[in-house]
Formats: sequence, structure tokens, C-alpha cells
Amino acid sequence: MAKKSIASRKFSLCLEKCNIGAEQAVLGAILFDDENLGICLKVLKNSEYFYQVVHQKIYSAFLEMYCLNEPIDLVTATYFLENKNQLDDVGGVKYLSDLLESLPTAANIAYYVNIVNDKYLFRRANSTLENQIKQGFEANDPRAYIADIQEAANSLADEMHTHLGFKRVGEILNDHEEIIYQRQQQKGMTGASTCSMDLNKLTGGRQKKDLIIVAARPSVGKTAFVLNECLCATKTDSVDAALFISLEMHDISLSERLICMEGHIDASKLRSGMLGDLDWERYTAARSAIEHLPIFIHDSPGITVQEIDVRVKEFKKNFGPNIIVYIDFLQMIDGGKKFPNRETEIAFISRSLKQIARKYDCPVVAISSLGRGCEHRQDKRPMLSDLRVRIPADPDGDSGSIRTLNRKHPDTKPETSGHFVE
Repeated sequence: MAKKSIASRKFSLCLEKCNIGAEQAVLGAILFDDENLGICLKVLKNSEYFYQVVHQKIYSAFLEMYCLNEPIDLVTATYFLENKNQLDDVGGVKYLSDLLESLPTAANIAYYVNIVNDKYLFRRANSTLENQIKQGFEANDPRAYIADIQEAANSLADEMHTHLGFKRVGEILNDHEEIIYQRQQQKGMTGASTCSMDLNKLTGGRQKKDLIIVAARPSVGKTAFVLNECLCATKTDSVDAALFISLEMHDISLSERLICMEGHIDASKLRSGMLGDLDWERYTAARSAIEHLPIFIHDSPGITVQEIDVRVKEFKKNFGPNIIVYIDFLQMIDGGKKFPNRETEIAFISRSLKQIARKYDCPVVAISSLGRGCEHRQDKRPMLSDLRVRIPADPDGDSGSIRTLNRKHPDTKPETSGHFVE
């Protein structure tokens, strides 16, 4: 009796993992009309989407025939499988005939495909979860383990959206007139304000879904530039809130910098505490102004890119949809797992930051360092190739601001003190 209940339990689990009828209907619809394979390929990329091994082999054969531009029907499929010595493995001609004859209707092929896909995603999710639990017993670093879990979850989420169809341009442009009118009301400032009028005119501000790289050589003023930009964005109400993630400087140091910028106070006086009466007045006014601005600092050295994802998600949920994120700086972010080299890790981090910008519909401004290549050229102006963010194929950054100072390079022409690259 116990053996029977165990067998019935295994059978029910098998039914939960797949839908045999839907798999048979998909294969039968392809045999009925091979044009249906085009519908399947939008979602069912390979044979792994099928649970039954027999169905996997049949679908693989259909894909091979499709690549060879061969027609697919009962006769051609039988001949193809026979030549590959797989006809008996899939149940012979009888099973192929049964697939065709048992097809309820080929008109519902899209519904059958979605059922097969849903069952596949359930199996993938369960398998991924089981593997992560097994790895957890052997993991030594909890942060790397959590990073692997999050990456696996993101991979599954991406699979869910790979079969999205095409959109007609007319559909995309629905209510586009209202967007243009809103831009007119904003007088060209469609994104978060920067600290440069020229840059605002050029870009319209920091746009949502964009990853912006602000790069310079050491001690040129990258952090000061971005902090000033953060002040401008919040003071002009172009964002609901700004999140400054600092991996390099302490939160109190950043706060003091903001006070010095707002109150026009000599930073050395604030560090030494030697403030005069006028300085105290400026300090009080600046601190009052800063306290009412929606600027939030997350001071966390060694933070992983996965943790940044979580923090941005939490920040957007708590402080409104229209946010901007600043990160100081990119090369100090931990990839959260092992990589063959640092270059590969930085490429992974930059891609992840771009995904964060798109996922949470906000601009992400990341500070980066520049290589020494610009110092060895006669023209000292930096270029995008000097970035220490090495990206395979296309760059992830939607725009970049490369800052230089004349005092660092006497040979540089005066007009290159602020150089912006789009």
C-alpha cells in the first residue's frame, strides 16, 4: 500500500512539472502546418522547454529540418528521424500519427505554447532553487552566495520577457503629443538637472534609464562635481529624491562638503573648526537648507552590485518614482562573485548598473577613474578610450562626462577645462 502511494505521488509530481497534452498539441500543430513552428520559436527556443524526452527529440528534429529549409509533415519528419536512427526512440510512425490525429485544433497553437512555456519556467525555477540550496551547504562566503541567488533569479526573470513581440511605431507613439507638451512646460529640462547650463542644454538633464559615467584623473574633482550636481538636482525639484552611494568617503565628510558648497565656506576652516562669525552664519544657513533637501547618503565600503540593486529598489519604493542615483565610485564596487580577471568584473558591474537604471526607470550616475593614456598624448584632452571601464562590444554608458583641469596639464588648451562626451 505504501509503495502504491509513493508511486502515485511521483506520478502527480510528474503531472505538476509538465502538461503532456499541451506538448503533444504543439508537436501535432507543427506536423499539421510547419508555419506553426515560427510561432513556437518565439517562445520555445530549444527542446529543453519540453519535459518528455521523446518530445525533446521530436522538437529537435523539427528545428534541424527548419534550419535545412526542409518542409515538415508526417512523411518528411518520419524520413528525417529514420535517417538519424531516432524513429524507434520516439515511438515510431504510430506515435507521430497519433500526435497529428489527437490535435484538438491548430488554431490554439499560441495557447498550447504558453502552457508548455509556463511549465518549463516552473521546472527551471524549482531546479534553480534546489541547486542554490545545495550550493548553500558548501558556500563559505554568504555575500557571494546571495549574489549567485540574485543573479539566478534575474536570469529567470529575463527568460520570462524574451518572447515579447513587436510593437508598431504608431502604438509606441500613442499620446506622444502630451509628452512633447510636457517637455515644453519643462523648458527643455526633461531629466534631473546637472550643475552645468551647457550640459543641461546638451542633454536635457540626466535622463531616466540612462547610465552616465563621470570620469577624471585622481584629484581633479570628480566627487565635488557629482555632489554639486546632486545639490542642483534636488534644489530645482527635478527629482523627488537623490541617493548618493559612497564606497570611498565617509557620510560625515560628504555632508560637510555639501555644507561648504551650499554656504560657500572654506573646507579647511570647517575641517579645523576655525570658523569666524561670518562662517558660522553661513554654516547655519547652509545646514538648514541642506536638511530640507531630499538627499540621502548610503555609506557602505565594499558594497556589491547586487546590494546596490536592492538599495535602489528600496529607495524608489520609499521616496517616490522620480529618483536619481549617484555612485562614488565604480571601480570600488564588488562584483559579488569570482571573475577570471578584474576587467571582466568591471564589465559585469557596468552592465549591471545599466540594468538597474532600466529596471527602476531612473538615471544612474557613476564616478569612474581614467587611465594614464591621456597624459602621454600631446593633446591632453581625455577620450572615451581612456576610461578604465572596459566593455566588450558596445559601451554601456549612455553618456559620459570627462573632466580635466588646466593646472594638471599646462599644454592643454583653455577651452578644454570641461569636456563632455556623448
